[in-house]
Amino acid sequence: MSDATKSDISLDRKRLCNPWAHLDENGGFSAFTPIASQLSNRPTERFAAECSRFLQRTRSVKDPSDTQIMEFAVELQRMLWREHVRQNGGMSPSDPIQVLDPAFAIKRLGYGYHEEDTLGEMRNNGQTVEVAGVIDHESRHVKISKRHPPVTRLFSAAHELGHLLMHPQGGLHRDLPMDGARIARDKRERQADKFASYFLMPEKLLREEFKKRFLTEQFRISDETAFALANTTQSDLQRKASSLRALSRLLSEAQSYNRIRFISLAQQFGVSREAMAIRLEEIGAIS
Repeated sequence: MSDATKSDISLDRKRLCNPWAHLDENGGFSAFTPIASQLSNRPTERFAAECSRFLQRTRSVKDPSDTQIMEFAVELQRMLWREHVRQNGGMSPSDPIQVLDPAFAIKRLGYGYHEEDTLGEMRNNGQTVEVAGVIDHESRHVKISKRHPPVTRLFSAAHELGHLLMHPQGGLHRDLPMDGARIARDKRERQADKFASYFLMPEKLLREEFKKRFLTEQFRISDETAFALANTTQSDLQRKASSLRALSRLLSEAQSYNRIRFISLAQQFGVSREAMAIRLEEIGAIS
């Protein structure tokens, strides 16, 4: 078995909260089928036509609002889901998060996708930084650097997917490392970051996973929730989480609640603690 497959199995086990996932009756791994390998290398004609129309629509909006960017992400997620179902005899993915694969989406939209050992360096605020991602609209390719950790690579790929959909102007574009933890200053970079966040952490799915873990749709600090989350009192947790962001961070990386252990939200969705904390605040899951 390849190292890549072992890594995929490990990640999927974490996402499914099942350490025995993908084992067959003989103890082998033949039951494992990553989302990209489950679908044909060639999209169905229907999906190819959908992609073409979708790309025309997203690129026709010159300065999309956050609401429009979220609608783009939701529509693409639904397209990818329908294509998976069509190519698998009507069967839905065992884990919905499998569908949130920016590399697969990039390839389905007609661009090449590759991960490279390095993409070179660039200067930023007086410092030399390893380039995280590159999109070239002329050659229709996206490249992601392997020099960065998995959460950065995933968010960078989703960020480049956002550029592909919304910013077709220009030729080669290089991006700094990003994981959703900081707000970009440039409008186009901010738009691409927003798309990445919406695509990787869909509101409906995130709400479902949040409620599974914390038994509520909106978390509030009380004696009961403080004990369940941190085995402490309400006043002590309020001191530790003195701001909304501090509480959001605790919940994004929490691995147990009410004595039940689970994979943290940040781990399950493959994003950084800060990116998940920001998204939890955006959807109003914390008060």
